[in-house]
Amino acid sequence: MKRWNMLVGMLYAGLLCACAAPPYRPVSMDKTAHVRFVNFEKPDICVSGHRFTLTPDSSGNVSVPAGQPVHLIGGYWRNSSYCFPAVKFVPQAGLTYDVVNDVRAERCMVNVMLHDASSQYGLRVEPSVNATHICPR
Repeated sequence: MKRWNMLVGMLYAGLLCACAAPPYRPVSMDKTAHVRFVNFEKPDICVSGHRFTLTPDSSGNVSVPAGQPVHLIGGYWRNSSYCFPAVKFVPQAGLTYDVVNDVRAERCMVNVMLHDASSQYGLRVEPSVNATHICPR
């Protein structure tokens, strides 16, 4: 079963990469949030049903639209396993998030953490997160 899931995931990822998405450019920098990707390769964003490629800066950060649902998609190789999750959440303007992709117990995991100086460790789980399908149609 594990090999079948891996094969399906790799084929799905290959199909998604077959059609290149245009780069994402925020319309207004006033209404954006910052996202840092951890263990993500070639992240994409789906906004209003359209898929775009994200290009993180040297620190792994990108700006995403705030105040509306965004779908983030990316991949991760680890120990010959490929993880390709998608996550949906509503980022808030001016805030910073970490999107972390990992494989645990042979399962693909993705977490969205909100930077919060008032919390014990400076991060807390983003409450609006939802696992989701790729882009809604």
